[in-house]
Amino acid sequence: MAATTGGALTAEALVSVVLNGLVPGMLPQLGADGFARLIRDVVAAAEAVTDGD
Repeated sequence: MAATTGGALTAEALVSVVLNGLVPGMLPQLGADGFARLIRDVVAAAEAVTDGD
C-alpha cells in the first residue's frame, strides 16, 4: 500500500491509516512504552515513504 499511496498521502495521513488498521484490542496490550515505540516506528516509516526514500 505504501508504494501505491505514498505520493498521494502525507506522513500524518499514513500514520492515521496504520493506526486505524490495528486491532483495537491490541493497543492496550502494548502498554505505554510499546505504544510509544509503535508511534516512533510508524512515523519514521511514513516519513520515509513521503520523502521518497
